[in-house]
Amino acid sequence: MIEENAIVTKTENQHVWVQGQQNNACGGWAQKSSCSTSVLSKWMPQKNLEVVSDFALEVGDKVIIGIDEKLLLQASLLLYLFPLVVMFIGAAIADCLTTNQLYIAGSSVSALLLSLSFIHKLQYLWVVSYGVKPVVIKKAI
Repeated sequence: MIEENAIVTKTENQHVWVQGQQNNACGGWAQKSSCSTSVLSKWMPQKNLEVVSDFALEVGDKVIIGIDEKLLLQASLLLYLFPLVVMFIGAAIADCLTTNQLYIAGSSVSALLLSLSFIHKLQYLWVVSYGVKPVVIKKAI
């Protein structure tokens, strides 16, 4: 289970909305300006995330949320490996059919775009079917 600290920003029934806490991994560095975590956290907005909770929580509570690493690994493979494989297959099929390099490149890019469209549709089904949502593991002290 991959865990992260968060703060409850809104509660409603068994659902709570949380916002990730700023990671102070580079807080003690003398060269804090060169830390990528610090730079990214300044530019990326903090977003609220809906999570399921069995705990009685109130706004402002600190919690630890988690998501199954198996699901995260599967999603990473789908997102990064699948488009590359489809792109190479599209290029190989076009290479068997023609010798024109422009058609081969166009087929490769078309296959890549089709795979990304497929992933976009599949992610909605995945979230709805499997209920892939982070859960509150425990209330932090």
